[in-house]
Amino acid sequence: MGLLIIMGFFLGSQALGQVLENYNPGIRIENKYDFVRSPIQAEVEVNLVDFPSSSLAIKLPATSAVFLDGKMWFYAQSDTSFLISISQLRKEFVPKNATSTPIVIHKQGILKEEISIKKGLFVEIAEEEVSTDPSFRELREKSSMEDFIYLAFIIILGLMALFRVTYPLVFLNSLKPGAVFSADEFSDHSVVSKVFSSDVIFYLLIFSMVVMLFLMAGFSFMELPAWEMVDADDLNFLLLVWLSGTAVFMVLSFLKFFWIKAFTRIYQFEKYDFHQFMFLLRVLLLVLLVIFFLVIVCYSQGYLDMKKVVEYMVTSFLVIYLLGIFRLFNLMKRKVSFKNYHLFSYICSSELVPFLVIVKLIMG
Repeated sequence: MGLLIIMGFFLGSQALGQVLENYNPGIRIENKYDFVRSPIQAEVEVNLVDFPSSSLAIKLPATSAVFLDGKMWFYAQSDTSFLISISQLRKEFVPKNATSTPIVIHKQGILKEEISIKKGLFVEIAEEEVSTDPSFRELREKSSMEDFIYLAFIIILGLMALFRVTYPLVFLNSLKPGAVFSADEFSDHSVVSKVFSSDVIFYLLIFSMVVMLFLMAGFSFMELPAWEMVDADDLNFLLLVWLSGTAVFMVLSFLKFFWIKAFTRIYQFEKYDFHQFMFLLRVLLLVLLVIFFLVIVCYSQGYLDMKKVVEYMVTSFLVIYLLGIFRLFNLMKRKVSFKNYHLFSYICSSELVPFLVIVKLIMG
């Protein structure tokens, strides 16, 4: 008996008041899509008839948009706790003849444990700060980064459509997986273009755009320190950064070609410098398009852990890049006359060194 009295004392000392109805077990979490678990809203039905003199004690996580009876009630910019009487709720926010009302809380990644809705006779809420007035209505701002990603991807698809119309044969050979990884690139009857021809420059433009877009999206999703210097709320500024980065990557692509050309001259098989350059370029563009399409799918469906998605995609890209280098070694082994260890030293110098530099930059 004494133990029960002591337990009742401690429980009573922590209570905020008398709880008449606890709605927490009835909170329903809804996902946006089934194939990825992406909770986006919580909903609970609150009774407005029983205990008319009581109040609702509501606790919400930050960046939650709350709706009453299908209408925007308020937006909690930070973690929020407050009391509101049932009589005030019925008078100001719901129809007079309503016996109950659904409270819907919108927030990406919302968890049931973050929400508390209880009806009772309360005196105060033991929170450090009451950060939101329930009568204040604030609409959630739309992210310019989201608009930028979709706009940039549409621009890239439009340029690819133009490339297909202008250079149909080059387009077909560039984006067919079988053609990209085949030995036709190193065959004697393959068409040898020039690095400064219009089709190659157009191709490099699309490739550089995809690389820069993937980097910007990755920096944003992973919240890297370098991204803090970018004004992500200005769409025009994001486009300017994207186009500037595209120009930088085009210059780096040409430098990579001259790097390969220098080593082919040292090893005396200049015949295959352009073949080698275009082979890996086609492999990387195809892989980047597939990877970024998967990122867009996850992002558009509201998948929460985009940081983990980007990490998986970057790892996949590096693995396929490395496999492309080994495939290049296998193809060139049939074309050059000197021994394999000479060819391996050439591949290490011309391709593995740039690959290791990219890995170092990504891994930090």
